[in-house]
Amino acid sequence: ERGQDYTGISGTLNDFQYQWNDIFSEIPENVRVLGALALQVPVYALSNTNPWPAAYLDQKFDWMGLFTQRFYSCNLGVRKPDARIYQMALERAGML
Repeated sequence: ERGQDYTGISGTLNDFQYQWNDIFSEIPENVRVLGALALQVPVYALSNTNPWPAAYLDQKFDWMGLFTQRFYSCNLGVRKPDARIYQMALERAGML
């Protein structure tokens, strides 16, 4: 109930997740550039997000597979602009 008061969204948790994730859409030019880059160099995603969009994006958009690795703040336990998130991503990507 408190969440409904805060967001103005009534319904189930699944209803809320659907509406939350519905903000994401594909930008064809960006996907084209990503695809071209991925053929030449490793590409990485670093995103401040929670588990719902992270899972949704990975499942909904095939082009997410073009990233060599995807780093989500919800999995790393720290968010941008905290310098630790960049350090962690670089270490996990094997660049440090």
